[in-house]
Order: sequence, then structure tokens, then C-alpha cells
Amino acid sequence: MREVPIAAVLGFLLLGFLMGLVIYPKVLYWAKRYLNDFHGGKCAHCGRETFVTACHRCRKEVAFCHYYAILGTDVPDRDRVQGRRSAQICTECVTAEEKGMLENLLRD
Repeated sequence: MREVPIAAVLGFLLLGFLMGLVIYPKVLYWAKRYLNDFHGGKCAHCGRETFVTACHRCRKEVAFCHYYAILGTDVPDRDRVQGRRSAQICTECVTAEEKGMLENLLRD
């Protein structure tokens, strides 16, 4: 009596297939909305075909060789903030002061 009827197996396969059609697009939509948006593309600065991300200031698609990832928060009261966010800022949009601070961190 351990044999599973073929109709039950086919029913579970069909159910899994249909759930995949319904749930998979929702998971992709969520991931694109909430996860870091790296995807294949062409860099707006050098034209290199690689993984790109959008600059948080100018929204251009930039490759890893043309952006700085800056870790910080969006809120002035940093004591009350639990999480930290990172922002990708391209080499054209980063200010001289920000670039100096980042390079000083690398030297330490």
C-alpha cells in the first residue's frame, strides 16, 4: 500500500507548475524592488558590457569601475536608526569632499 497513484503524482506536478507560474513573477518583482539592483548591461561612462547598477543621484547605469558604494543612513538622527543603507554613486556625481573621505578610509 505504499504505492502512490499516478494521478496524485501528476496532480502535484501540475499544482507545482501552476504555482510556479503565479508565484515566480511576484518573487521577481519583489526582488527587483527591494534587493540591490545589479544586472547585466552597458556602463554609461566607459561602455563596458558587465554588471551595472543605477547611480542614486543621476540614475545612469554604471559599472563597478565607475561607482563608489557609500554606506550610511538617510536619516539625520543616526542614534535611533537600526539599519544602515548603502548607496551607489557614480564617479561623476561624487563630490570632492566625499571622494576625499572615502580615500582616507582606504588609507587607514
